[in-house]
Amino acid sequence: MKKYTITFNKNTGNKTLPEIAGSIISLIIILILWLFAPQITSAQNIQNYDEVLKDLNSVKSQSSLASEVVHLKSLMFELQPSLYLHSQTEKQDNKTLPVCLNTDNESIAKLYEANPLFSEVELITIYLKSQKDLDFILEVSRLLSFKKLRYIQFLCGFECVADLIRPHYKSDSGSGIVVFYRISIPN
Repeated sequence: MKKYTITFNKNTGNKTLPEIAGSIISLIIILILWLFAPQITSAQNIQNYDEVLKDLNSVKSQSSLASEVVHLKSLMFELQPSLYLHSQTEKQDNKTLPVCLNTDNESIAKLYEANPLFSEVELITIYLKSQKDLDFILEVSRLLSFKKLRYIQFLCGFECVADLIRPHYKSDSGSGIVVFYRISIPN
């Protein structure tokens, strides 16, 4: 086997071809990790509602931003056709296909079932009364009946932060679903 030596200059010394190849491979691995790290972490990115609105302001053009923010606020705060899954029971508020789904931790498993009522849902709100309710894992890849899902909201009845919720939410990076939490502590 021949040994190749390449000399760059006096400061770098002599480098063999395998040493150069090892350095290049290391550099490529670091570059790949650097490029894809934001996508990997975005899969688990859960933000406060206010941060989501701020991000929408910084990312979208003004016209699409306005419609995106208005649409999200409309889903959250205006009367919409809704489906309620609480304590394993299902209740629909009208005859129109729901665009919002409200559930609790006890009913997460029902979200994985094939259900034609889920087809138009854009917002899932999961109510968490206390930290004791964090006894589930929501796997977005299993939400197969939700064809139009855009948002998942964790509505906390206690002081919570993203780090409390993150272990209970699993998603792939390509889902495109905005996940956020809000705190709403009853008086």
